[in-house]
Amino acid sequence: MTHTLAEAAKLNDLVNQTRRILQVGGSGPATRLYWKINEYIKAGKMGKIVWGLISYNRNTRVGMWDYPIPGVGDDSWPDAKVGPDNLDWNMWLGPAPKRRFSKERYFRWRKFWDYSTGNAGDLLYHRLGTMSTMIGFDFPSRAVGIGGIYVQKNREAPDTYMTMIEYPGEYCVNMISCMANATSAPLTVYGNWATLEVLEGQAAMSSMGDQRRAGPAQAAQPRARTAAVVKPEREFLDEFKQANGGQTEVSILPENGPTLGDNWLDCMRTRESPAYNALRGYQVMAGIVLGVDSYRSGRVEAFDAARRAAFTNPPPHKEFPPKET
Repeated sequence: MTHTLAEAAKLNDLVNQTRRILQVGGSGPATRLYWKINEYIKAGKMGKIVWGLISYNRNTRVGMWDYPIPGVGDDSWPDAKVGPDNLDWNMWLGPAPKRRFSKERYFRWRKFWDYSTGNAGDLLYHRLGTMSTMIGFDFPSRAVGIGGIYVQKNREAPDTYMTMIEYPGEYCVNMISCMANATSAPLTVYGNWATLEVLEGQAAMSSMGDQRRAGPAQAAQPRARTAAVVKPEREFLDEFKQANGGQTEVSILPENGPTLGDNWLDCMRTRESPAYNALRGYQVMAGIVLGVDSYRSGRVEAFDAARRAAFTNPPPHKEFPPKET
């Protein structure tokens, strides 16, 4: 959505002031299946939600975001002229720190903190938007980011990154993004009574994420439709069956719905709030930025939803001492 949390807050305020229709470009709210999962979870059929798991992993021999110089996506443009004489470098930098022209920064900007939030803002933003659609959008209360540059040692942003985000509703979301191993964990929601796993087909794209450069096998196969399956915890099978009409396993199937673009156009006509409105984008961005700031500072980062402000050194977690006899 934005590069910084302050920019996300400013954009949300501007949308509220002008009452313009802004649709955030991200995964999750555009898919009817995830709203069906949201309805299922809110009905209490999994018990108390305790945590969620999301990951978005890739692997490439040349190094993630090491796009051709010059080039676009996976395409190399060896004869293209690129330099300060035919590129407005200062305009491209915008509010970022002033630096001399660098082809590395221009073409491979996602590797630099001046312009990017790395794996988190590039990939995990989409996953956290999906998880938020299923569980419910909210501002986080705190986050911790860890990881490092373990393989691709020519960047500032990590090739392996993990964040644990805690929310006021008493649940956590664990986010994982590795650019040195492409095997991703399924999108999963863990409840006290049951576990929901989203079964996704593989997207057709290159190892660098270029959808125009899918391999022949990928391109030839239609992507399987995403669905979800819910399986009970053995210890709470009776509660699960009672909440789910006697079933011992539940499938939640996809159904057609408007795309983000169609929803945006509809909302411009009706003046209703779009599916991925500025507030939801801001709430997701808060989790992304807190995690990145924690990774970079080595501290726990927290957020005060009432003041709409980030801070460090949050209070300790609440404890519930048992009664002693």
